[in-house]
Amino acid sequence: MPPKALPKPVVLASKEQSLFKELLSLYETRQYKKAIKTADTILKKAPTHGETICMKGLVLTNMHGKRDEGVELVRKGLALGLESHICWHVYGLVLKQEKNYAQALGAYSRALKYDVDNMNILRDAAQLQMQLRQFDQLVQTRHTLLTLRPTMRQSWVALAVAYQMSGDLEKADKVLTSYKSMLKNVPDYDYEHSELLLYHLRIMENLG
Repeated sequence: MPPKALPKPVVLASKEQSLFKELLSLYETRQYKKAIKTADTILKKAPTHGETICMKGLVLTNMHGKRDEGVELVRKGLALGLESHICWHVYGLVLKQEKNYAQALGAYSRALKYDVDNMNILRDAAQLQMQLRQFDQLVQTRHTLLTLRPTMRQSWVALAVAYQMSGDLEKADKVLTSYKSMLKNVPDYDYEHSELLLYHLRIMENLG
């Protein structure tokens, strides 16, 4: 038998696209009841839109007594959106809620296959790589995040920490040295900069 064809992605009309963006915002701000209403409005027009079904399921997993229903919807939505980074990311979030970290990371990896530079998914993946002590992979993820946001201090520090956790103090030192060489006009009372200097000193002490 030939392989089963993937479901054809449903493309939302302009109005429903706007509602979907609103749905994402409502989830982020934990306005769950409004999020459910918004999802239902979209699904009236596009009942097989996998991403909306997944998001509705994710919202339900955060509502009291609705988790099982939510997980079922997420699985249904994923089956309809196997090439959607949103569906795989949502599935990963649900697995993470269940403390199934290895499978959650696998879902994030699938999500990144369809949206390589998605900052939110990369950050979530990095968190689980740290949790699972997958430090070589963590270095790669943090390097990607630094490439995407080279002006953010946190991007540099996080990469240095990743190198430290992987046992490569020399590269951690180089990352912090490179970052410090870029700095100009640092305020005298910049607490975060002081913390960075102390961290770099500890790295250099450990290097001997």
